[in-house]
Amino acid sequence: MPTATAVAVNVFQQAYLQVDNCLTRIRRNLAPASGIVIVNGMIRPDITRLARELDFQVFEGENYGTNSQWNLWWLRMLNFFSGSRANVCFKLDPDTMVDAPPKVIPNADYFGEIYTNHLGISFVQGGVTGLSITSVKSLLKSNLLETTVCEEWTNGVRMKEDLMDDQLLALALSKLGIVATKWNECKCKWREPLLNDPICHAIVHPRYY
Repeated sequence: MPTATAVAVNVFQQAYLQVDNCLTRIRRNLAPASGIVIVNGMIRPDITRLARELDFQVFEGENYGTNSQWNLWWLRMLNFFSGSRANVCFKLDPDTMVDAPPKVIPNADYFGEIYTNHLGISFVQGGVTGLSITSVKSLLKSNLLETTVCEEWTNGVRMKEDLMDDQLLALALSKLGIVATKWNECKCKWREPLLNDPICHAIVHPRYY
């Protein structure tokens, strides 16, 4: 039986063409994934219309894409994942391109392209973040990302200065004994475009339109 998947994409000021390329490829190559497009702090009727045409749910809400609110950014997605019927969940960025259907989705709780930051924290690069539904529900049950709790356990890690959303997630998961697994079918870099032509990886980040 095919793996049931759910996908969340956060949109802010990205161009329509960028989001169109991202969502169209998700719908083509990760079908029949349940999906949500979260529009952060803006009114984007063009994106809302596109997302609904491609059978994504749309949520318009406050912009949590800041270093002091990454926990809320993740909680919004995790709650969507938890309510889905998926057993594998993907957080993808608007500059992430699903160029081909994955051949094998890892049987792992947390997977993608692994990096280590200057604090020695190993994390999955956030352009493609794979999570099992087990890790999603464990995070929600733990309350580690609730604001008061999160502020307590990140004290001393300088969260507001140093940790982006993908690194905060890795730290929270590590507290539950969940570590990253490398997924060779995805390739992620930081701001260095990946054309993936010819196609060598199912999913790449970033590519700009």
